[in-house]
Amino acid sequence: MTFDEAMAYMSSLEKFGSKLGLDSVAALSERMGGFHKKLRFVHVAGTNGKGSVCACLDRILAQAGYRVGRFTSPDLVAFNERIMVNGVPIQDGDLAKLAMEASRHAKDMVEAGEGHPTAFEISVAMAFKRFHDCGCDVAVMEVGLGGRLDATNIIENPLVSVITPIGYDHMDRLGGTLEEIAFEKAGIIKQGRPVASAWQEPSARAKIAEVCKAKGAFLKEVDRDSVELGAVEGWIQSFSYNKRKGLGIRLLGDHQAQNAALAIEAIDIIREEGLTVTEEALRAGLLSASWPCRFEVVNDNPAIVLDGAHNPHGAKSLANAISLYFPGKKAVFVMGVMADKDYSGILEELREQAKCFVTITAPSARALSAGDLASFIEKSAGLPAFPCEDIESALDKAVSLADENNVICMFGSLYYVGFARALIMGRRKNS
Repeated sequence: MTFDEAMAYMSSLEKFGSKLGLDSVAALSERMGGFHKKLRFVHVAGTNGKGSVCACLDRILAQAGYRVGRFTSPDLVAFNERIMVNGVPIQDGDLAKLAMEASRHAKDMVEAGEGHPTAFEISVAMAFKRFHDCGCDVAVMEVGLGGRLDATNIIENPLVSVITPIGYDHMDRLGGTLEEIAFEKAGIIKQGRPVASAWQEPSARAKIAEVCKAKGAFLKEVDRDSVELGAVEGWIQSFSYNKRKGLGIRLLGDHQAQNAALAIEAIDIIREEGLTVTEEALRAGLLSASWPCRFEVVNDNPAIVLDGAHNPHGAKSLANAISLYFPGKKAVFVMGVMADKDYSGILEELREQAKCFVTITAPSARALSAGDLASFIEKSAGLPAFPCEDIESALDKAVSLADENNVICMFGSLYYVGFARALIMGRRKNS
């Protein structure tokens, strides 16, 4: 199987949709070596900030001298980005070999009457095997959706379970209240295994604490008020957390300092679990962590920011970051979202900061059309909205609408923001 054939195979699996449950992925992983039982894991669930926390944990552990696997989704541009070892995406040839092996086992499962695993389940099983084959000391695994019934949750004995801020998203599958959503996220908590949690809204916090008590799991929570932002120099944000002063991250925004604080709490637990992580490694890891398209400033003149905010909670963090780093400026927003997202709630969070909107149709069958999104914005917010056919024309339109009092912010579905990043970087390289 070539790499192109492997990608065609993974694309063909979309017909199996997305399903919550552990039986299929457990059966596949067992056939591929059962490595979900043989590795040391850090398991990360939550609504927003999962990828950023994973990036921080990955880099800190790597700086401490460990070989680290990292599984995240979705990717920005290439599927390879989902499976990394020491910050390097899996190579095309290795990915093709894994996909070929997984396809063979999936076929055997169908013949045995077990049903065909989904694309996400196959990618999870591939990641487990990759991390084992590469001799990873620790694997940082990001939950895909929810937690309790997510394919990654066949992990049995994590070093620590990490829960990032919980908000409203995927309510059709996870529940309509924060308490119900928190119950699903808290499903990654294992009997007697420690938990690090971000600051949560009271109902979510109570549910996490309830699950921890029931499972005898030690819970360490971020003290939100102990995170103090400092100066920004060269787009490096300094901050302090509790007794740790003068920390630095390249991830911008108060929410990212909170994410870094969660990573610190998780690392302190990991130390108690027997891994050696010096303060120097912690600080160097935080400073080296990057997570593209999360309030990433990719151009200065005009100022262009990319962000993956795709729910109201993320949009609120985006609005706060714009106010913090671009005070007094209005944003020309370029927006593209999935039709099943709460785009009304997203718009409500960004309305006060918007000069206007440019809309695009994200490259997904689930996307809300640019025309429908523009019509909704104009009717509900009374703001100008300009639909565009593709990312390039949307970027050009945004640049034409912006002046020195504006910042351009391209945000929403990572299905399009990653391609916007590649386009902008390509233009900078060729200019």
